[in-house]
Amino acid sequence: MISVVSFYVLTIALGITKAIVDTLSFRRKDFSQSNTLPDSWQIENSWRNKWKNGDPAQGEKFWGSSRWLVPLTDAFHLFGMLNHILIFAAILTYSHIDTTSHWYLTPIYLSTSYILSRTSFHIFYTHLLVK
Repeated sequence: MISVVSFYVLTIALGITKAIVDTLSFRRKDFSQSNTLPDSWQIENSWRNKWKNGDPAQGEKFWGSSRWLVPLTDAFHLFGMLNHILIFAAILTYSHIDTTSHWYLTPIYLSTSYILSRTSFHIFYTHLLVK
């Protein structure tokens, strides 16, 4: 039972992280006008966080900040990485749910998780992130 609840919590979190990524990508003007945000949340400026003093000529701000540690420099990449981690975590969690004796529950679990993920995405993308 704990695995099922964990699976559903992960799919809800998956929808939320996807909503944040899409809001930063496609609705950033509305998002930035409705919130006072630091530069790490502003896609137009966040690229500067990879570099010392915001200048690529001065080199990386810290080791790996322009390559594999980019998720530590801005919200777009951080929530994109979290989204991918949550996908794998949900798959691993689902693999621990015993559906061998109750095979007919598989489509129910998967369709319910899809509905939860899309609903959490819709609520955050449409209503909560942009006022």
